[in-house]
Amino acid sequence: MLYELTIIIPFYNAQNFVKKSLQNTLSISKKYNVEIIYVDNNSTDKSFSISSDIIKKINNIKLFKTLKKSGMGPGVARNLGVLNAKSKYILFLDIDDFLEIKYFERLLNLIKKNNNNFIYLNKKIISTNIIKATEAPYLEYNKKCLDIFFQNTNNMQSIAIIFDKKFLLNHKIKFEKNIYEDIFYIFKCHYYNLKKIGHFTNNIYIKINHQSSITNT
Repeated sequence: MLYELTIIIPFYNAQNFVKKSLQNTLSISKKYNVEIIYVDNNSTDKSFSISSDIIKKINNIKLFKTLKKSGMGPGVARNLGVLNAKSKYILFLDIDDFLEIKYFERLLNLIKKNNNNFIYLNKKIISTNIIKATEAPYLEYNKKCLDIFFQNTNNMQSIAIIFDKKFLLNHKIKFEKNIYEDIFYIFKCHYYNLKKIGHFTNNIYIKINHQSSITNT
């Protein structure tokens, strides 16, 4: 079955976030033709068993586990999710973040109408009781102006972006086995992109900043 969008959610020792994440993705999966892929990156807690028990009877929510020899890090898990995705478009979502379902139909309509290699989504960031809306980095980088890519302070996270799966595979764009692997991933997307960059203006992606996250530590 071909879905309209695949949402890939990597996690590691996330038993405190799995149930809340599944509440969000279950509500999306019931209403829309969307595939949800959770990828466990060798957790040592109960993350895998908790998620497995909840989604075992739901067809469009899947659970995978990375091999130890493949290495650690969210990028390894995302690569596995992309290879198993059964849709044209990919969205990476962190396990402790969620999506505003009220904007979802509008997002799917935008995807259908456009032929972008990637589409930036607006985010709302929640951190230490402060809520602020942030616009996506709607920047037209390409081969001719990549020097600006390095000079500017940009959001280099791979989350909150819709990617064309065929574009990623054709140019062999995948995550390396490192922390902050997102930077080179986003660089390569702009390097190979020859189309207009899409932009979804509603704050559909809700980013929760935790002091213990990879970015903050």
